[in-house]
Amino acid sequence: MKQLDKQLDKVFFNSVEEMNECYGTDAELPSGLSSNTDLVCYEIVKPFVCDYVGQYVFTKRGFYHLNKLGNLFIPKYDEITLEVKVYEDDIFERAGCRFVYVRVNEYLRKQLEKSLLGCEFICRYNKADTPYRRFVHSVVVMKSGVVFVKDQYWLLEDLNKQLFYTDDYSDPIPYKEWVKQINKQDVEVEGWGMELALLVYFASVVGSISTLLGISSFILFCISTAFIVALTVGEFGIRKRYEDTDEDFNRKLEIKSILTKSIKLTIPFAVIFTLLSVLLPTERTVYLMTAAYATQTIAQNDRVQKIGSDVLEVVEKKLSEMKGEWYGGYINIHNKRCCNSSW
Repeated sequence: MKQLDKQLDKVFFNSVEEMNECYGTDAELPSGLSSNTDLVCYEIVKPFVCDYVGQYVFTKRGFYHLNKLGNLFIPKYDEITLEVKVYEDDIFERAGCRFVYVRVNEYLRKQLEKSLLGCEFICRYNKADTPYRRFVHSVVVMKSGVVFVKDQYWLLEDLNKQLFYTDDYSDPIPYKEWVKQINKQDVEVEGWGMELALLVYFASVVGSISTLLGISSFILFCISTAFIVALTVGEFGIRKRYEDTDEDFNRKLEIKSILTKSIKLTIPFAVIFTLLSVLLPTERTVYLMTAAYATQTIAQNDRVQKIGSDVLEVVEKKLSEMKGEWYGGYINIHNKRCCNSSW
């Protein structure tokens, strides 16, 4: 599944020109393109060559193949409504084939509007002439396939003639470059979210890990002490002249060797476990580190502000609960001392 996700930018395209530029093909949209088509499927048969496969449409019960008249056939009834699932289904039925898809019609408009809505842009030919900031309000796809963006003042502009901002600090860039930058930021956001998840998980188990290390080090120290006492008190290296046979003496030497090796093994591990138990941060410290890391990342990347604010809210709530527990415990101890002193 992860491998498929990484390939999505080379599998689904917003125009046939975009697909041709990526694969070096010269494909065109089918002449009988139906008005209710959502995806047009092509197969890359060999380098720089692709064949038209068919047209797909999404419904509430799944996706369908369309015939030349635009009617539904080969019903799936599989409730597939995601692009990646369509790709998985196609390569499952025809293993070894390489499929690519072009979004069209209303489906293309929805996909573009989902990614562009609220994005700031300017016309590449009159950057200095625009007296106000313009934001994408909606997207319009003409029957010819030309895509227009509509700003908050309902003015239409050709998508390919505009420059878009990826964030508040970067310069405007063409739409194709903007898509690449946004995809790159999405990957970074995904990785950042996983890092935060790992930090939160570590905070929840760090107390148990520290306790386990402490108990393990205590047990190892006890075992080492027992071995040292046995070596000191026992007569494993002394041969009694009239009582011990050669076999008994060799057994004592073997036991002494085993105890010595065990001590050399248990003491270092006991020291290491003790140090780890002491050096591991507390749950509260890990949450503070998580909050600091999230705050810094949010300040540097606008794309994670929504996710980051939710994470910070969770972390702050957890810290408040821990603070309340600590303060409540302090009050209880203080009250007990006051009662004892008055008594």
